[in-house]
Amino acid sequence: MEMIKRIIIIVLILFSTFIFASDVADYKMYISKYNFKLYFPDNWRISDESGTWFAIYSYTEESVKNPGLPVGSNELKIECYLRTKTKSSINELLNRYQNIIKKETIEMDNGKIAIEILREDEMVDCILSIMYYDGFKEAFFNCWPYNSKYVNDFYEVVKSFSFIYHLTKVNNLRLRKGSNLKSEIIKHMKLNERVEIIEIGKKEIIDNIEGNWVKVMTEYGETGWCFGGYLKKE
Repeated sequence: MEMIKRIIIIVLILFSTFIFASDVADYKMYISKYNFKLYFPDNWRISDESGTWFAIYSYTEESVKNPGLPVGSNELKIECYLRTKTKSSINELLNRYQNIIKKETIEMDNGKIAIEILREDEMVDCILSIMYYDGFKEAFFNCWPYNSKYVNDFYEVVKSFSFIYHLTKVNNLRLRKGSNLKSEIIKHMKLNERVEIIEIGKKEIIDNIEGNWVKVMTEYGETGWCFGGYLKKE
């Protein structure tokens, strides 16, 4: 009898483990040409991507006539707005919004801090948002609806988000107006200066290093060309 009880307990544990595992979504990495990356569930989709906005959906276009609002209570839409050249602090950015009923900090997967806010809204009751501010760039995420059954996935997607920056590998790397060694110098960049690549130019060999000329934006909003062979991913 005792043996039968043990077998039943083991079967129940294995069954519950299987059920739990079946509810866990497989996540895939997405790397954007607009210099950001994140993970989201394998059966979700990302669309309408631009350098300033994108959306992630837990449902297909065929399953919902209107892929925008309103979103079904059993589904989720994540909207993200991207901005560059932001010089404001987190608190200054939060001052744009009213009727905030909840505000707290969360830690991103890369160790940086984001701000989670829940605010009242006349159209949809409440909006759950997360604001991520990294150097001179900002990502602002909205969750529709805020009480979706996928809200935990919303947090996982947002926490996995990060901007893709490059660092200079040498001191005094020249930032130029054009993509050649004869072009006018805008400034000399310091070692490990942070830049964002915004355009890829021609390939060349300089100092026995093969690479592309790249147009970059510095943390100070300056844009120009430098030799990509002297850059490395952050």
